[in-house]
Amino acid sequence: MNFSCFANDEFEADSCHIRIMVKYFSNGLYSFLKELAQNNNRDWFMDNKSRYEAQIKEPMLAFLDDLSKQLEDGYEVSSKSMLRQHRDTRFSKDKSPYKVSVACFMYSTKMKKSDRPHGYYLHLDNDESFSGAGVHSPPGPHLLKIRNRIVGHPKEWKAISKLQLTGESLKRAPKGFDPDHEYVSDLKRKDFIVMTKLTKAEVTSSEFLDTYLRHCRANRPLVDFLGNALG
Repeated sequence: MNFSCFANDEFEADSCHIRIMVKYFSNGLYSFLKELAQNNNRDWFMDNKSRYEAQIKEPMLAFLDDLSKQLEDGYEVSSKSMLRQHRDTRFSKDKSPYKVSVACFMYSTKMKKSDRPHGYYLHLDNDESFSGAGVHSPPGPHLLKIRNRIVGHPKEWKAISKLQLTGESLKRAPKGFDPDHEYVSDLKRKDFIVMTKLTKAEVTSSEFLDTYLRHCRANRPLVDFLGNALG
């Protein structure tokens, strides 16, 4: 493992995983995003690009590099996981060029990225930071596979249904599914997502990677279920 850019790194090993003690992010991340929200234009961003590199991009890439050694196989965990800071303004009335948050998505390598694959997510901003897992707005054929998996494997879904899933849902049971099914509320789902809030203290702690991995392990049953459903 390469920790050459950190002066006070520690790591501990146990029977399950290597516990990496690294402080990736500082309060400078939140200060930069706050100022970006107040000065969301290209000139300000270019004048402060060195801050963006030092406070956000480089720490996130270091985090992803260490995460890649710990997260289970089958997920894209690299610089490609970090989402663009630029906003897509083509169909938006808001023409602000930059996001005032930073995020990364560790998606399943068994699916095309354009197919909205399942995976793990991390979102950091001043209003609300969280870790996430699951799939957002999967296309119709994928939704059908997930729903069929729930119906065909109710015992497997029982444990997952206890997670605090969030996202959009239909008002009625989807066509072809029993409106009286024991998991009809889950069959109505259009998203299969779990979100766990993160405090600024947790994000800026030297235990942040361990915290994030703990969330991933808790949500792995959902991610594995989706992987089995989508083949």
